Amino acid sequence: KKVLLIINPQSRSAASLKEDILKCLDEENIEILNQDPGSDNLAPDELIRKYQTQIDAVLVAGGDGSVNITLSALKETGLPLWVIPCGTANN
Repeated sequence: KKVLLIINPQSRSAASLKEDILKCLDEENIEILNQDPGSDNLAPDELIRKYQTQIDAVLVAGGDGSVNITLSALKETGLPLWVIPCGTANN
């Protein structure tokens, strides 16, 4: 499997978990297409559309805002969403 990893850079808990997330994905032989989504200077929904033919799923580490911003692109592409809840209320 190949996933697009989207981590909310504003989420301190998601940022602090990034290395653990990467390690877990590696242990499961899940390839990460884009480890630093901000490097493309694209919004998460634009990233999904850009990479839709190269990925099997989208993994969002963040809160409800992070998930919400991906929903329109996920609906368009039909890609599955994996979530690691790291929002303010997920402490």
